[in-house]
Amino acid sequence: MSRRTRIPISLLIGAAIGVVGLVYVAFNIADQWGAVRDRLTHVSLVPLVIGVILAAAGMTAIALAWRPVLIALGAAAPKRRDVVRWYFVGEIGKYVPGGLWTVVGRAELARRSGLSRSSAYGSVALSLLCLQVAAACVAAFALPMSGLANGHVQAWLVLLVIPIGLGALHPKVAGSLLTLISRLTKREFSFAIPNFATTFRLVAGYIPAWICIGASTALIARSLAPHAPFAKVFAATIFSWIIGFLVIFTPGGIGVREGAFTAMLSLPAGIAVTTSLVARLLFMAVDGTGALLTPILFRSVNLEVGDSDTAHDATNADEP
Repeated sequence: MSRRTRIPISLLIGAAIGVVGLVYVAFNIADQWGAVRDRLTHVSLVPLVIGVILAAAGMTAIALAWRPVLIALGAAAPKRRDVVRWYFVGEIGKYVPGGLWTVVGRAELARRSGLSRSSAYGSVALSLLCLQVAAACVAAFALPMSGLANGHVQAWLVLLVIPIGLGALHPKVAGSLLTLISRLTKREFSFAIPNFATTFRLVAGYIPAWICIGASTALIARSLAPHAPFAKVFAATIFSWIIGFLVIFTPGGIGVREGAFTAMLSLPAGIAVTTSLVARLLFMAVDGTGALLTPILFRSVNLEVGDSDTAHDATNADEP
């Protein structure tokens, strides 16, 4: 008899949440289809082009902010072009259900290029946490100025990411978590845990990326409707991205991000739902283009410090 394939409950939950989000967006599209179609046929190119540039800049900024995280964990400083390549190629994994594929993708590319397993995997986990704390910090400034916080209690709840995230990043807490993970996985993880001052600097490194992402989506809205409220769309973007990241089992936050975005904005017919769809397609295009082009443009995989073979032997001493 053939063995039955078991589907992890986490995948089922993530898929269900994603489907609910997609259904919500689909109903919005159906309800406002006339307005959506009208918006799409009257797109203003200048703000859209600037939005595309900012989207690419935002995703590249996330990639570049990963490099200081690698260095903080004691890894030999890789070239920026290599880090960008690892990021874009590995990030394609976020569109696969399960939530861990983006970690595996980025970490394995870094490891195979000469970094230790501990530094590679630890840096991706740390970078994702820093990314979320930075997003919540930007949201903390954007929400009051946008006016979206009024009547949206859930927006303030998202800001709990800041104390929870910083608590997890504290050296003592991080050290305890690392020890627990080592025991559970029966693997020894050996890398430097950054002090709190370094952690704050790492978090701050992701703030420019979120400014670009929020501004990109706000400009997409402006390309569809010239008078779309920039601050409100900006704040709703950051809020929806955080929600999409928190629902880790939904691939790329698809459905969840769009549902949160459209639910938070009360805009004239078709603007919110059309913006959410165009932004999703645009950022997917940026991810895909980056994954295709960076291996061609950035062929080198050598480390800046020392010979690549020597670096590989030295940094992989902790691997089984």
